[in-house]
Amino acid sequence: MNRTGKMFSFFIAVIFTAILLISCGPLETEPLQAAGEGTVPTVTMETSVLDGAWEMQPVETSAPSGILVAYFSRTGNTETIAGWIQETFGGDLFQICTEDAYPEDYNELLDIAQQEQATGARPALSGQVQHMEAYDTVFIGYPIWWADMPMAVYTFLEEYDLSGKTVIPFCTHGSSGFSGTQEIIASLQPGAKLLEGIAVRGEQAADSHAEVVGWLAGLSLEGAGNTVAASGEEIRIRFSFDNGEAIAVLSDTPTVQSLLMQLPATVTMNDYAGAEKIAYFSESLSDEGAPEGYDPQIGDVACYGPWGNMAVFYNDQPYAEGLCLMGKIESGMDLLAALPENASVTIERVG
Repeated sequence: MNRTGKMFSFFIAVIFTAILLISCGPLETEPLQAAGEGTVPTVTMETSVLDGAWEMQPVETSAPSGILVAYFSRTGNTETIAGWIQETFGGDLFQICTEDAYPEDYNELLDIAQQEQATGARPALSGQVQHMEAYDTVFIGYPIWWADMPMAVYTFLEEYDLSGKTVIPFCTHGSSGFSGTQEIIASLQPGAKLLEGIAVRGEQAADSHAEVVGWLAGLSLEGAGNTVAASGEEIRIRFSFDNGEAIAVLSDTPTVQSLLMQLPATVTMNDYAGAEKIAYFSESLSDEGAPEGYDPQIGDVACYGPWGNMAVFYNDQPYAEGLCLMGKIESGMDLLAALPENASVTIERVG
């Protein structure tokens, strides 16, 4: 998909942001989050508006369920996603909080966050996870600050040995995605099994439920499938081709329903940009009720609304307007990625 119009809009937005930086005063003229990202600290935080006191009490956990959702949240965006994970899996929530409250003034908060990062600070936390040894799976959520995790998340990761556990990151961001933090987590917890996380733009967090549920379904964690299926949100489809097949788990959304209405179907899949396999159906897929866009991950099955086609991502791509997530490939991704040009693929619902 040559999304020329989308990319043009992105660069116009970057230029417009630069104009604002020149005209809006000290807060906006802080150094950029990272070279080439075109974002400033006002959007690398979860939002540019402070929404109450920082010092919040950790959520108390009861008897360990085997799944822990630990998160650091300033404005509630990361907390929203943590809540959806907990609703889906029935795990325990734990909010990472610091002993010393951060200032409510936004400029002061920016300064302190930058100072902590520059000095490698490890802020003391106000609570601990009880019985960490009882958890097999640990989700870790955080906003991206200055192109990195908040230093309090480093404190958390260094306080516990997660060896043998499955660790799954999720973050909210301005435009940078994970900004290399998944690799940092892997280096801090080399004995853990790290699964592909999800990065959600902070301003779109409240509207990202379908995207998050689709990602969770694709993780295929024990207990996750039953929960999603019980709510009627899990749907499986099969991609069949000459050298094998792939299976995807989809969420029950209007976009997915517009696909199911056309199945089974035999389509031609082609490569785009060395990152995705695309296919068109007899009727365009609907993007009704979908977010404005999202940051695709490897294995995602998505719809590009302006063209109404399907895209399966086998390499990383940046945030794109018009993309809406339908689900995740759970098996056969390598085979799909290796398909030649003009490959004939039959797609049908299974299960």
